[in-house]
Amino acid sequence: MSERDVAALQRAQSIGGQPSFLLLFGVCLLVGGTGAFTLILTALVGIWGFVTFGAIAALVAVSVVTKQGDNIMMGVASVLALISGVTSIIVLTTVMTGGAASTGERYRGGSAPTAPAGGGH
Repeated sequence: MSERDVAALQRAQSIGGQPSFLLLFGVCLLVGGTGAFTLILTALVGIWGFVTFGAIAALVAVSVVTKQGDNIMMGVASVLALISGVTSIIVLTTVMTGGAASTGERYRGGSAPTAPAGGGH
């Protein structure tokens, strides 16, 4: 191997030689922080935070035991993408076909509030 090849390999093996690693690490920190914040908020509101945390802990435990962490991650990401896509299609179809509730239907009065009879003072 030439000195040029050795130098290229040394640069490639360092973090400085992999700027995409730093970007990916930053994104992972942001997503992890957002997930932790969401779990804390949902735990304060109700039991769904604990259910979500339990599901995540179970997935992590299964991935550690089976050594299939990457495959489990891809499976979960695929399921979440499927749920997100189906939800988006349902919402878009509902809005485009006029199936969404109108303001009058949503607020039972159906009309805008009127000004008081005394001139509004």
